[in-house]
Amino acid sequence: MKIKILDNAILRDECGSVAIITALFVLFSLLATAGIAIDIGRQATAKNELQNTLDAAALAGAIELGQNGPANVKSEAKEAAENNSIDNNGLILGDNDIKVGNWTEPNFFSKTPYNSVKIMVNNHSINSFFASALNFQQTVSAEATAVIGPLSGKRHLIPIAVTEDEADTMSEAGEGIIYQFGRSAGNWGTVDFDAYIDGDQGGGNPEIGEWLENGYNGTIRIGDDINTESGVGKIVGGNNGQKVENLIGQKIFIPVVNEFGQGSTPGVPSTVMGFVAIEITALTGNGANTQISAKYLGTEVSSGPVDLDLNDSYGPIGVVLVQ
Repeated sequence: MKIKILDNAILRDECGSVAIITALFVLFSLLATAGIAIDIGRQATAKNELQNTLDAAALAGAIELGQNGPANVKSEAKEAAENNSIDNNGLILGDNDIKVGNWTEPNFFSKTPYNSVKIMVNNHSINSFFASALNFQQTVSAEATAVIGPLSGKRHLIPIAVTEDEADTMSEAGEGIIYQFGRSAGNWGTVDFDAYIDGDQGGGNPEIGEWLENGYNGTIRIGDDINTESGVGKIVGGNNGQKVENLIGQKIFIPVVNEFGQGSTPGVPSTVMGFVAIEITALTGNGANTQISAKYLGTEVSSGPVDLDLNDSYGPIGVVLVQ
């Protein structure tokens, strides 16, 4: 009987040990599951952070390429990467991470003429919870490519247009030359952007004023029809004159059209042929004799769609992420 009692005690001790081991195993499993979940979430977050950083770096490099050529593309891309964050730290890019080339070439790297910037980062190490405890390093990879080319569409345009002949005069005169908008008779180039979208031809002063203040909240593309209207009143009448004065010193974009239409007459649109970048320098005169003086800015880089097949451009260059 004593042996039997002793056996029961041993069994009870073993049961207690099994319970402890089971509890530890369950706890470890829960911690492992939580750690893996944290690591998976962290990896997804880090992947997004890396992609956003490379997007910003590629865009910065492409803007530099469009404005000043390839000399400082890599330094601009590196600075943009350092100013962004992955794992709460700026990303340090090496020269070999950044390539300048031609997007349309089958072999992108080092092909000219340069029209794009590609950045690739492979196996970038990130902070982890469970993986690091097992001496395993998590990594993420990403790439981004930004392309420049003739601007084929633009948001936030100002509602003043010039004809192709006027745009040619501006570009032939050269960058920095002052051009005057002001037509004492006929069509003054006031643009009603959405006349052929919502059918409400003849945009009133409040609508024109909104576009003068904030730009047209829509994308106008080459080939689109827009409505140009006679008279200067909608541009400088009422409070709009002050809004034009508020634009002095700012870089703005305006559409180039084939010709001015016939006001709000249905079926006689002006077709968008391109865009020009200008800086308004002065507003003078009054009434029909009002003139807006503006400096032609030539080549300006702006976010927006590009068309590499365009043979003619009035200066603006678009930059867009393609990968």
